Amino acid sequence: MAARLIKVRVVTKAGFNSVKDEGGILKVYTTACPEKGKANKAVIKLIAQFLKKRPSGLSIIRGDKSKDKIIQISD
Repeated sequence: MAARLIKVRVVTKAGFNSVKDEGGILKVYTTACPEKGKANKAVIKLIAQFLKKRPSGLSIIRGDKSKDKIIQISD
């Protein structure tokens, strides 16, 4: 099975947790702070819930310290 890549834009310290599909890019709002990987963990969890996948099947392959990320989804 082939892995899929998705583009993600992250908004940290939001007042709510949400994922919105904005024309091929997922916009992820998280209440987590962008320190010590907290926001990245929250982003993976939120995207996994949105896509109905296991969080262990998702990984950040680009943009670990950026608001723009590339997430790899392994099936």
